[in-house]
Amino acid sequence: MGTQIFTSSLKTLEVLAALADEPRGVGVSELARRTGGSRGYVHRQLVTLCAGGWAEQTENGTYRLSLRVSRLSEAAFAQAGLGHRATAVMEELAGLVDETVSLAVLDGRWAHPPRAARPDRAAAPRQ
Repeated sequence: MGTQIFTSSLKTLEVLAALADEPRGVGVSELARRTGGSRGYVHRQLVTLCAGGWAEQTENGTYRLSLRVSRLSEAAFAQAGLGHRATAVMEELAGLVDETVSLAVLDGRWAHPPRAARPDRAAAPRQ
């Protein structure tokens, strides 16, 4: 038999993913409906996520992701090495078209995190 998983951790990650789907925040009842958990259990997960700095409660009582989560996105992008591998191509393209070139990874309806290469305008006059 393999290593036992923590189902409570998986459920908490489901709550994080559900929070990511709601840019304006979401209430406990809606999160419970989406994740299949009880209101009480989801509320405890949210309180725990807030205590850890991964979520925050808004003034109107809904919950949303904290900016701390963006660190995970940036780290995943860096660990995948895509930004590093694409930098030379982006810089070459920026020089050819004399415009800024951007790169973002699409994940559903989100783009994480954008990278840019700008032309070296002092290097050569545009003809």
